[in-house]
Amino acid sequence: MVFLETKNLSFKYLDNSFTLSDINFSLDKGDFCLVVGKTGCGKTTLLKLLKKEITPSGELKGLVKIDGFDLKDYDSSKIVYMFQNPSRQIVSDKVYHEIAFGLEARGLEKGVIETKLAEIVNYLDINDLLEKHTMELSGGEAQLVSLSSLLVLDPEVILLDEASSQLDPLTRKKFLEILKRINQDFGITIILVEHNLEDVLEFTDKIIVLDKGKMIYFGLKEEAINFLASNKQYFAFLPKTLQISKYLDLGSLLHLKDVKEALKNKYKNEINFSYETKVFEKEIIKAEDLYYRYSKKEKDVLEKLSLTVYDNEILGLVGGNGVGKTTLLKNLAGIRSFYSGKIEIENKNIRKYKGNILYKNLIAYLPQDPLTLFLKRTVGEDLEYYVKSLDLDKALLEKLLVKFDLKPLLEMSPYDLSGGELQKAAFTKILLSKPKILFLDEPTKGMDFSLREELKEILMDLKAKGATIIIATHDLEFIASVADRVGIMFNGKVLSLTDSHSFFSNSNFYTTVASLASRDLYDKVITVPELVEIAKKNGIKNEKDN
Repeated sequence: MVFLETKNLSFKYLDNSFTLSDINFSLDKGDFCLVVGKTGCGKTTLLKLLKKEITPSGELKGLVKIDGFDLKDYDSSKIVYMFQNPSRQIVSDKVYHEIAFGLEARGLEKGVIETKLAEIVNYLDINDLLEKHTMELSGGEAQLVSLSSLLVLDPEVILLDEASSQLDPLTRKKFLEILKRINQDFGITIILVEHNLEDVLEFTDKIIVLDKGKMIYFGLKEEAINFLASNKQYFAFLPKTLQISKYLDLGSLLHLKDVKEALKNKYKNEINFSYETKVFEKEIIKAEDLYYRYSKKEKDVLEKLSLTVYDNEILGLVGGNGVGKTTLLKNLAGIRSFYSGKIEIENKNIRKYKGNILYKNLIAYLPQDPLTLFLKRTVGEDLEYYVKSLDLDKALLEKLLVKFDLKPLLEMSPYDLSGGELQKAAFTKILLSKPKILFLDEPTKGMDFSLREELKEILMDLKAKGATIIIATHDLEFIASVADRVGIMFNGKVLSLTDSHSFFSNSNFYTTVASLASRDLYDKVITVPELVEIAKKNGIKNEKDN
C-alpha cells in the first residue's frame, strides 16, 4: 500500500536559479529509498520538500502525500531530517541533553523522557557517550547522537542528506548497517541521498535517479542497477564491485567475495603489475616533534609528530574520525599553533611568517566545512569582494567560474548550495590566490563521481604546474587515484607513510575495492582502471587452465 507519494512535484527558487520538474514516485511504508544523481541535480531540494518546516522559499507546485494526508496536514513531527554535517543539527552542550531536547520540547514528563532515552541509548549502544560534551564528539559519534535524537521522537520517515559523507570508511559502514537495522526492526521509511553507493546498495529497496531537476528513473534496485550500468554518465555511481564485474564480464556481482572468486576463475596471472614510484628530493614542509592539544586539561591530539612533505607531491592522510587529520592540516597551515616542536615551510620557521604573508601566493586551506569561507549574501558577491579586497586576478576568477560551471550559482546564497556545489565554490575561492601549497580537508565531500574526476584533473594540472597538495580524506578510492604517498594517522602520529600502491596493498581495512579484489592475482593494484588493464593483459583462462 502506498505510504508516501509525490504527484507532479515541481519547484523553482525565488531567483529562478533551479527547478525541479514533475517529480512522481511512490513508496510503501518501510521502504528504504536511495536518491542519486549528479551534483546540483536537485537531490537536497527534493528531500527538503518532503518536510514542510524546511521547504525552501520559492514557487512550489504539485502534491506530496503521506499516509493519505497532504504534507501540510500530516503530523510533521513524524518526519525527521538529518543533515550532512551533524554540527549544524546539534543544539545542546551535553549528549544527554541533546537526545532529550526534542522530548522536552514536547513537554513530556521526566519519567517518560528517561525511559525513552534508556531504550534508544541501549539500542544504539552509546551509553559511554551520554556524559560527553557534544563539542568533544568525533564525526561518527556526532552522527550517532544526531540519529538518537531523531529516533527517540518515534518517527515514521527519516530523511538523510548524505549523512555518511563525513565518516571514515569503517564508521560509515557501521552507520549504514544501523540505518538498515532501524528500517527492518521498526518499519521506518528511509529516504537517503547519497553519491557513494558502496555498502548501501545492498540495503536499498528502490532508487530515484535525478538529472537537472528531472526524475529520469525510479524503480526497484535490480532494475536500477541495469539502468545505471547501461548509462555511461552514471556508470561511475555503481559500487566498485559492480564496475569491476561489468568491465571484466563477470556478471553483476555486488559482493566482494564473489568478485574475487570470479576473477581467479576467469583471468590468468602470468604478467605482473608494475608501477613507477616518483623520487622526491626537495623538502617544502618539515614538521619535527609536534605537540598540540586543545586545552591544558585535554590529551594531546598531536604527539611527537614528525612529517616531511616534498615539493610538487600530492600527499594523502587517512584515518578514523577524530584522529587529528584536520588538526594536523591546521597546524601545518598556520591556523592552529602547536605548543612544542617546529614547522618549517620552504626552510623558514612558520612563526617567522608575519601577518598574512603566509597566505599570499604560498598557502591556501580548504576547510572541512566550506561554508566558513563565505561571508557575503551570495556566492558572486563573496568572490567579487574577495578579488577586490586582495587585488587578485579578475581574469583568473572568470576562468575558474567557467571551469567549475559556477555562473548559474552566482546569485545564490552559499547556504542554498548543495554539498558538491559548495565545494566547487570554495575551491574556486582558494585557487584565486594562486597558492603554491594547498591543504585540502575532505575536498570530495558532497561531490558526485564525475565532479571527482574533474577535481582529479584539476589537482593533477596544479601538480604539473609545480603545486604541492596535502589532502586529508575518508575517500580512499579518490586518494588512491591521485596521491604519490599516503599515510594513516593514529595516536597523534602519521604512520606507514609510503607510496600509495604500497600503502593500500599492505592494508586490510584502509584500502580500495580493487586492491582487495585482486591482491591474490596481481600485487599492488589499487584502482579499478589498473585492475581492468592488467587483467585484460593477462587474458582469459581456457578450459585447460582450469
